[in-house]
Amino acid sequence: MGGKRIGRAKVEALLEKQKNALDFGGSTLKGRKVPVDATALSSAGTYSVSASESGTIFLVDNDVALTVNLPTPQEGLEYMFICTDAGTEDVAIKATTNGSTAEDIMTGLLFNHTDAPLIKNAVSTITFKDDVVTVGAYCRVYCIGTGVADGDESWFAEVYCDADGGITMTAED
Repeated sequence: MGGKRIGRAKVEALLEKQKNALDFGGSTLKGRKVPVDATALSSAGTYSVSASESGTIFLVDNDVALTVNLPTPQEGLEYMFICTDAGTEDVAIKATTNGSTAEDIMTGLLFNHTDAPLIKNAVSTITFKDDVVTVGAYCRVYCIGTGVADGDESWFAEVYCDADGGITMTAED
């Protein structure tokens, strides 16, 4: 195997000459900037999230009764909802078949404070519960399929809350 060994001093000199920097041919590496929407979910009523808002972090104000409709399933869509005001109204996030019709096409993991993690299947609604949800509770939803029939698993949700029952995942009645 031959090969010439070089000493530590030589290695240090070579590194110093490089100034501990890597040259990527003038390219700049940047992190992903994620949009944050603090106003869309601050009015009572219904808000329909669009596919063009994929990647957005929505700040949830539980002082207003609100239903948030997820868009028609398209693989790759993702959204995050974070409770920033644990108020006196429910905020419901619904999986829909067409942007307005709720259907049980969501599955996911629900982590509430002392409860063991629950796997929830065939649900349509994630609800931030009034007077129970805490600031910082959140859910992420990812579109993993395009099925729109009852029981299809088109959306996957990760749901975290440090208060038992602060966020629920339920099926349509």
